[in-house]
Amino acid sequence: EEEREREREEAEERARREQASAQERLLAQTDAALRARDLAVQEERTTLLADRARREKELGEEHAAAMRHKDAELAAAQAQITTLAASVERLEAEVCALRQRLQARDAEA
Repeated sequence: EEEREREREEAEERARREQASAQERLLAQTDAALRARDLAVQEERTTLLADRARREKELGEEHAAAMRHKDAELAAAQAQITTLAASVERLEAEVCALRQRLQARDAEA
C-alpha cells in the first residue's frame, strides 16, 4: 500500500513538473513571438514615420493628419504588445514560483 502511495505521489509530481515545463515552454514561445511582433511594429513605425515626413511635404496638412492617425494606431499596437509582454513576465514569475514549490516538496520528501 505504501509503495502504491509513493508511486502515485511520484506520478503526480512528474505530472506537475511536466505541466510546469510545458507552461515554461509556452511562455518562452509567447515571449519570443511578442518580441518579434514588437520589433516588426517598431520597424513598420520607423518606415511609416519616414514616409510621413516625405509625404507631408508632398501632400499637405490634410494628408499629414491621416498619417498621424496611422502613427497613433501603431503606437496603440505597440502599447498592446507591451501589455502582453508584461503578462508574459507575470506568467513566468508564476511558473518560477511553481518550480520553487515543487523543489521545496522534493526537499521535504
